Amino acid sequence: MTHRSIVALAIAALFTAACGGSTSDTTGGTPPAGQAIVVATSPAEADVAPGGTVKFGAQVTGTADGSVTWQVAEADGGTVDATGLYTAPAIDGTFHVRAVSVASSKSNGSSVVRVKKGAAAQVSVAVDPATATVPASGTKVFAAAVAGTTNLTVTWTVQQGSSCGSISSGGVYTAPNAGATCTVVATSAADTTKSGSATVTVTPPPPHVVAISPGSASILTGGTTTFSATVTGTTTGESTAVTWSVPAGAGTIGATTGVYVAPATPGTYTVTATSVATPSGTSTATVTVTAAPVIAVSVAPGTASILTGGTVTFTATVSGTSAGQSTAATWSVPAGSGSIGATTGVYVAPATPGTYTVTATSIADTSKKSTATVTVTAPPVTIAISPTTATLDACMGQVFTATITNSSNSAVTWSVVEAGGGTITNGAYFAPTTAGTYHVMAVSQADPTKTIQATITVGAEKVLSVAVTPGSGTVNATGQLAFAATVTTTCGTFAAQ
Repeated sequence: MTHRSIVALAIAALFTAACGGSTSDTTGGTPPAGQAIVVATSPAEADVAPGGTVKFGAQVTGTADGSVTWQVAEADGGTVDATGLYTAPAIDGTFHVRAVSVASSKSNGSSVVRVKKGAAAQVSVAVDPATATVPASGTKVFAAAVAGTTNLTVTWTVQQGSSCGSISSGGVYTAPNAGATCTVVATSAADTTKSGSATVTVTPPPPHVVAISPGSASILTGGTTTFSATVTGTTTGESTAVTWSVPAGAGTIGATTGVYVAPATPGTYTVTATSVATPSGTSTATVTVTAAPVIAVSVAPGTASILTGGTVTFTATVSGTSAGQSTAATWSVPAGSGSIGATTGVYVAPATPGTYTVTATSIADTSKKSTATVTVTAPPVTIAISPTTATLDACMGQVFTATITNSSNSAVTWSVVEAGGGTITNGAYFAPTTAGTYHVMAVSQADPTKTIQATITVGAEKVLSVAVTPGSGTVNATGQLAFAATVTTTCGTFAAQ
């Protein structure tokens, strides 16, 4: 036996699968708690001519990291690249190709390679990646590396059949819509007895969770509120919509809009949102329906008294409305009752005195009204005198005028209040000869209760001039010349005595 053979046998003794398959060594590794990292290589053994190639694959379990590094155990046992492609040396011998877990360098698996002259090329297939985790209904692309033949074509299948999904001729795997552990197989077209596989862990879809907003609501009978729903946990292509429903007698709700209309009967009701994608996914909201308050209208002031043509402003208070209802009122009066601003409440009285009614009608409920009473009277007759005072000399005159308003009859009756206080005709007053304080009065003929006075202060008779005749004369000594004097006063002209 040569030295090289002894060394080869000693190394081979370190492996336990000389002819029975790949081996895995996990001594000294640090796998997750309660779980060992295991590395399995494929094919487990291969025969190859010197200089030939074999493609190996590795499957790692017990860790999420499925990557490995490739080694040839023997220094002269050939080479293996990072993809697991082994190239045999130029010499015969038995060698070992090893895959070492990146997650734990103490965990590895190996395959036996027998290199001998004249060995037929052995077809091998390796699937990359060897393990994969795919969500339900998700996809993953696999590749197949074929060695030992120039025909690199493979046929892809799912070992468990359609219940575990499907795979295209290009290696695109589509997972089922439920959780499962599946095996993807690539079979060599050159040698259908040779295949490679990968393990696929299909994670189940998350549960569809429906959330309603708001979770509860309080509205009045006949009122409305809008609900919205959010659906989580759907996968690509699944609907995120819901269908809305309420029990019979619980009001109505738009099946797609979520707009809820409360029933006429107060109570507590349930609104349900059901996932379109998964009818088992539902959520509910609670609606508390209370009786709507009765609308009432009040008008202020309740009564008013104004003159014909006058104005007064009314206000209306509408109570008992619910959210969204108008609190305004519309104003109106019967024909011939004056006018009122429909929105302002400003009332203008008619020209005819009388008692009239103003009405305020609720916009929210036109059956609810309130009224106010307006008493319209004609304006009173008034009288004015001008001037209101006068100062005169005895026997002098003053013209007074009287003005009547609110009546078509402008006539007045004139008089002097004090006896001997002078005279007045049609407003023309003449003072007496006696000094004193006197009053003239005007009485409305339209309304004799309406009178007015002016005060006159009369002074003493005033001398205006004195005339002497003749104005000049000639007289002899001791002779005589007669003169006459004429005095003019405010009361007239008189001969001097």
